[in-house]
Amino acid sequence: MPLGRPISFLATNNPQKTKAFYCDIVNLIHLKDTHGALVFRDGDSLLHVQIVADFAATKHTVHGWQTDNLARDMGNLSAKGVTFLKVDGLDQDPDGVWISPERTQVAWFHDPSGNVLSLAQLPTF
Repeated sequence: MPLGRPISFLATNNPQKTKAFYCDIVNLIHLKDTHGALVFRDGDSLLHVQIVADFAATKHTVHGWQTDNLARDMGNLSAKGVTFLKVDGLDQDPDGVWISPERTQVAWFHDPSGNVLSLAQLPTF
């Protein structure tokens, strides 16, 4: 039995840009600011973006979303200024989409703090 509904955690050293990004670009619902975090509704879960003065982003994916239409969602994000990443060693198409051996289509992008985020469209069978 699961412990309960998951809560995701990210970090930022720029809460103003981060709040605008997750609200205006990613379309999450901002619920509140706490003493040390921004809290968003992310589907049926919560996303807490911790405010950390000495934050340094990692090079791997830290958060992502499953989509049923990757091209549409990439187009919507691109229209809002999001640039999709090219990842060394992966065979991506010109738009930045990588297709896994299991046929999942994946694209990556950064938030304002450099967190690596992803969109993934699972194959239909």
